[in-house]
Amino acid sequence: MLDSKFVTHKDLSNKKIVIYGGHVFAGRVLGFKPFYRQYHQSLKQHLLVFGTGILPEQDVDVRQIMQRNMDICDAEKLFYYFQGQAKKSQLSLPHRMQLAFNHTKVEKQRTAKNGKQTVVPLIRAVEDISFGQI
Repeated sequence: MLDSKFVTHKDLSNKKIVIYGGHVFAGRVLGFKPFYRQYHQSLKQHLLVFGTGILPEQDVDVRQIMQRNMDICDAEKLFYYFQGQAKKSQLSLPHRMQLAFNHTKVEKQRTAKNGKQTVVPLIRAVEDISFGQI
């Protein structure tokens, strides 16, 4: 696992699978497009992307997020969304206001899944790629 700020072409060029993750804001996975533009030639085989946000998955248009973020990708496109939680103390005032606005809806719809169960689809995709099923 590497912070995208410190990745090099060499880090990516010999990897069978690259997983990029970032926060989803306004339908975009933050930082993904600049990352892809800079490193797309080094992404040899499979690119998996995940985004996290405070909204439940049923309230997120995953297809639209894929279109907005991965429209520049020429590789196979696999995207996963995971609901997370925000630390109010680390948010700016506008983001705290947005969180308060969505808080009731989010809390009512929060699933009972724990963190490990939530990422199972991403783990299965990695296994499928590793064993040649994708």
